[in-house]
Amino acid sequence: TVVALTSNWHYAAVGGDHDAVRVFSMPNGEPVAAFDGLPGWTRSLAFAGMGRLLAVATMNNRTRVFRLPEGESVASLETPDVTVIALRGDGRLLAASCGARIDLWDVERERVVHSIGNQGRVVKRVEIGPRGKILAAWGSDGVTRVWSLPDGTLLSAFDGAEGGAAALAFNADESQLAISDRGGILRIYTLPECELLCEVSTETKAIRSLAFRPDGEAIAVAGHDHFVRLIALPEGTLLGQVEGYAGASVIQWNSLGQMLTAATEANRNVRIWFPALPPLTAEAVQRARADEIAWAQRRHLDQKLTRGQRAWLTAWGTLAMALRGAMPRKPPASEQTADPASAG
Repeated sequence: TVVALTSNWHYAAVGGDHDAVRVFSMPNGEPVAAFDGLPGWTRSLAFAGMGRLLAVATMNNRTRVFRLPEGESVASLETPDVTVIALRGDGRLLAASCGARIDLWDVERERVVHSIGNQGRVVKRVEIGPRGKILAAWGSDGVTRVWSLPDGTLLSAFDGAEGGAAALAFNADESQLAISDRGGILRIYTLPECELLCEVSTETKAIRSLAFRPDGEAIAVAGHDHFVRLIALPEGTLLGQVEGYAGASVIQWNSLGQMLTAATEANRNVRIWFPALPPLTAEAVQRARADEIAWAQRRHLDQKLTRGQRAWLTAWGTLAMALRGAMPRKPPASEQTADPASAG
């Protein structure tokens, strides 16, 4: 019932109504780590940055932090009534909603450095921005609040979500906050001005997850209606959608916005799409991360790809590696599958 993805798609973690959590590598699905005998069912999972750390919150008032891929326990935190957690990218600060308050933990020292109260009722969702400088949360009082980190100073509050917020997301530089309500209305606010940038009817009921594209010009929306939708910002027009994927609990872009991934507990799988093939600009090549290049080298042999997708991946990966002074690795024999579509 709980799924988490690393920001670079390197790992996927799953947990639920049992005392175990499993971590898998992506996209091949190979097991990486298993944590059994945890103190209760899994309530929330959170990765730090590139997957170096995984935090696991359980129903028995305990949150543990593990180092990957070794599986070594590095912290054990007493988090009473915990419902959801968020881990800052550097792995040093953990936010845990405990009833009507949020505790900010120094992970290394295993102690609370700040408690944020006055949340009305139970805190339902907690998000830390990509830069780790701000925290957003919404509770059963229907209000979404934003604080600075690590001091916990209140920056703004939004109460426009009908029936309370359903999902939250920051853009890449933390200058915008997306808030969706249970009726499928998406509102984008500027930060720190707290001005409404746009309001969009997404046609997505019971929204569960939002993800800004890295360029900030589009946002992906997923819910319980079997669609993942891509919406242009700020005009709110529909750019495209994928059908047959109900209840996506996590959606995420790669760092350059070329590919979108979604994970769900409904059918226990993770899917990756090319929403569109971007041009091979200098920025797209120069900013490529090593893990993304390695993923592209593995992925381009997938026979389900179109010829255009395969050619784009091959060209992008080759150019990126050439800029780094090395050519792509030769795939292992097990990956060198015949591909009739690529002949000629």
